[in-house]
Amino acid sequence: LATGDTDGSVYLWNVATGQRTATFKDPGSQGLYDVAFSPDGNLLAVSDVSSSTTDGVVYLWNLATGQLAGTLESFYNSEFADIAFTPDGRFLAAGDTIGNVSFWKVSTGKYQQTLSDQPRKRVIGVAFSPDGDLLATTDTAGAASVWNTKWLTR
Repeated sequence: LATGDTDGSVYLWNVATGQRTATFKDPGSQGLYDVAFSPDGNLLAVSDVSSSTTDGVVYLWNLATGQLAGTLESFYNSEFADIAFTPDGRFLAAGDTIGNVSFWKVSTGKYQQTLSDQPRKRVIGVAFSPDGDLLATTDTAGAASVWNTKWLTR
């Protein structure tokens, strides 16, 4: 289990014992929006509320070493409200506060593409289908969208 604090700290917990097992601190953070474990359990992605820039940031933490493994940054003036790994763990999707969903290849940190729908409302939910071929998003207007993401895995 991972939880976040308003100061940007992320705590890992052993659910069986209730003991905190690790603490991570996002650089320059003023809080967190979301956390997501990679499917293999090796990485923890953390979307940052506010870093030194107004652009969104997702930090990737290596859970075995406790070290920062990568940083994924937005190309837009927005923060990431929700994040999700593809079921195979190769890509990460991040929905932002102005209606975009951006994708990165996790192993390289390379930006792949951004999807956007009109009207552009804050994306508050992103979730992949079990096969990774579809991405469902929800926004603050109450709309739900389903995107074809087969291009990520082909």
